[in-house]
Amino acid sequence: MIAFIYYSSSIPNWGVGLFCSILIITVIFGIISLFQKRINPFMNIIVIIYPFLILVVSFLYSMGRPYGNEIQWFFIELTHFKIWSVFVAIGYLYIMLWWFLYFSSYKK
Repeated sequence: MIAFIYYSSSIPNWGVGLFCSILIITVIFGIISLFQKRINPFMNIIVIIYPFLILVVSFLYSMGRPYGNEIQWFFIELTHFKIWSVFVAIGYLYIMLWWFLYFSSYKK
């Protein structure tokens, strides 16, 4: 059993709002980038779909957690290499890669 210094049953509202805002901004800029054709269209379509999949998968697998908040549970499950947590982690990494490509496309 893992002991936590700080225990909370859920993430604060401002954290959820910030997380959802970032994902919504990602989808909006993915749609804009799809029309600007600065990044591969296939990558843009993935970045438009992935945030919704991340939200649904994270929500479904975090509902029945026995302890901790959503972030703590995600990292616990990631250390056990659960397929849902690996999928979500790859999604976060992909979104970060896409943002890097998006910003670097303006330097050209």
